[in-house]
Amino acid sequence: MPFSPVKNYENMISTFVEKICYVKPMQIFFTNNKRSLSEKIKSYLYAAYKSRLWHLYPVFRIYFFIKVNKINLVHTNTLMSIDAAFASRLAGVSHTQHIREITGKMEGSLGSLLFQESSFFKSLYKFLNKRIICNSAYSYQSSLNSFPNEIMEIVYNPICFEVKKHTEREQEDFKPFIVGIVANVTARMKNHSLVIEIAKRIKNKYGIKGPVFYFYGNLPSESDSYLQELRKEIEKNKMEQIISFKGLCKPSVIYSQIHLLLHPYPYESFGRVYMEALFNGKPVIAFNGGGASEFIDNGKNGFLFGFEELDKIADCIHKFITNTAHYNQCSKFALESAQDFKLKPGLQQFEKIVLDSN
Repeated sequence: MPFSPVKNYENMISTFVEKICYVKPMQIFFTNNKRSLSEKIKSYLYAAYKSRLWHLYPVFRIYFFIKVNKINLVHTNTLMSIDAAFASRLAGVSHTQHIREITGKMEGSLGSLLFQESSFFKSLYKFLNKRIICNSAYSYQSSLNSFPNEIMEIVYNPICFEVKKHTEREQEDFKPFIVGIVANVTARMKNHSLVIEIAKRIKNKYGIKGPVFYFYGNLPSESDSYLQELRKEIEKNKMEQIISFKGLCKPSVIYSQIHLLLHPYPYESFGRVYMEALFNGKPVIAFNGGGASEFIDNGKNGFLFGFEELDKIADCIHKFITNTAHYNQCSKFALESAQDFKLKPGLQQFEKIVLDSN
């Protein structure tokens, strides 16, 4: 039976909640930063028209859910919808909003929200929210020009994994040495082609002694143009035996298979994949930017590189394969650094903010 993220999420929260209410909100509107204001407004109105009842239906459904269940505080776990914020205001209860997406003019931005960086926008979010939580210093910095700073706080995502015990690896454990890439192949921005280029450089420089690469995450249909481009590049360089697409897998499966995480996208607002790898004692190779620079202690639990340093990345991976002492030291540091993101301390920090907001 295929792994279902929605079902998995339900199973995770079922012991902590009394009721689950599914509502399909109208997504808050993102637009290309280069569009004029009139173009943005027209596009927003069209999106509102396509959603039939604009925000009205989800707002009132959430409002009645709040009232019937006597809810005291509402938390929205994304910037992609403000329906629960409107419903909370209507019901007279406090609301907190979580910033997990990069918006505005910051590198890695998904686009701009309508009227973002205007005084109206800041006033609206201050009116709707008691607190705004940012999931990293990077998402906080990216939001300073747009959101009301006086109600913003940084709370790193607590990770509900047990930190594994460190075990020394032997050279025999690296046959083959598996590099994991956890990034949906449905998203071009994740830079999967960079991994193929790195694999090519390792193959050309070190021959058959190189690693194998597993791509994990949602796969589009086989007819998808992006997937076809990646497959053609793999075939062109005769790397079908060392690069595989594994599809969507449970984290427990992924981190039981791989020895190293390579993440080619530099603008994660937090980067849960980094944390999952560290919790499992897997060193991380990432690109400078986003949350990676906050969690990867360069040279200790992993390595950070620029886009122009692909040869250095190839050499770094090869060193992990051939130098088990080096690998074991990074793995040990990975587990030690994961201690700062254990579930209980993070939840306590979050709980304090929630209680103060009520």
